Amino acid sequence: MSILVNTIFLNVAGGKWFEELLEFLKQYIEVTDLFCFQEVLDSVGEQKWSKSNWDAARVRSSLWNDLRKQLPGYWSIFTPYSRLPYEMQHTNMLSIGNAIFAREQTLRVVASWDAMIYRTRNSFDGKDLLTLPRNILGAELETREGTKFTVFNVHGLWHPDGKEDNSLRTAQARRIVEEISRCQGPKILGGDFNGFPNSQWAEIIEQSGMINLVRLNGITSTRSKHYPRGVTRGKHADNVFISREIPLAGFQVLQGVAVSDHLPLRVHYYV
Repeated sequence: MSILVNTIFLNVAGGKWFEELLEFLKQYIEVTDLFCFQEVLDSVGEQKWSKSNWDAARVRSSLWNDLRKQLPGYWSIFTPYSRLPYEMQHTNMLSIGNAIFAREQTLRVVASWDAMIYRTRNSFDGKDLLTLPRNILGAELETREGTKFTVFNVHGLWHPDGKEDNSLRTAQARRIVEEISRCQGPKILGGDFNGFPNSQWAEIIEQSGMINLVRLNGITSTRSKHYPRGVTRGKHADNVFISREIPLAGFQVLQGVAVSDHLPLRVHYYV
């Protein structure tokens, strides 16, 4: 028997809007089986807030632990792709990565892993964001009915020229396809791809047998009011793809939710 799985993908922006994020989690925790977060930070020590060395923004250094405290009853997975040279009082060890939270009541984590899709782990030079590496986090999950499926969580490379196609994004899309193609059965791929939904990188993923939900639904923006560059750099970044054998029950970009400079993407499907 199939069951309905409710999933949210969200770039949490390092917890810059932490209190708003907590309220959002309280609102959706009872109706969400999977939270897939990008730009999650993890620190060594007791420091909760830090200042980045490339802008004036405060980020939540303890975000990984904070999220685990806010989501009891969820399996939690975190895979960092780089250390960050943030200014901290107690330590200079701060990592950034992707996280998945799966509700224990409805899902079981069979296996989890990650793979680099852009550059090598910890290759960030501390100044040029184009050198910040990226990974894909995968988790094989099993429902209480015994059905298995795989969810993939991605944070794509950032480029100073914007979100248009380029050779780096094309190569990254091919790496993503390599990784998701290793898994059989139903698949969901989502996250912050830092790219437009009608571009070549998205077509490469679609050609692997995945359905592009942002393009299919004509979504005009995945950015919140906190994103100041929408007019000049475009209002897209995030996307969700599902394999063709998954019965889709619904897909929404949660407009008006200002817990990040990205909007949450919510997808309901049967497995």
